[in-house]
Amino acid sequence: MEFSSEAIETLKIMEVSHDRLTKERTRIMNKLTTLFRQYFSLYDGLFSGISSKTLLKMLIKYPTWGDLKSEGEDELEGVIDFV
Repeated sequence: MEFSSEAIETLKIMEVSHDRLTKERTRIMNKLTTLFRQYFSLYDGLFSGISSKTLLKMLIKYPTWGDLKSEGEDELEGVIDFV
């Protein structure tokens, strides 16, 4: 087996790229989580994480703070899955 083959070099490049992308994804997810905590103070108590289906449904239905703030409790219960 040749240790300096083109396939090995390609694999090394792919591993470095994967590592960079993984770190970038983590950085972006951490930033989004921080922003959600600032935007919606009950974030930690209501959502399991940044990829929560409930959070995504809320963002689609209420894209701005004003939209969310203007809704009544009955309307929010239809979006938020209280478990």
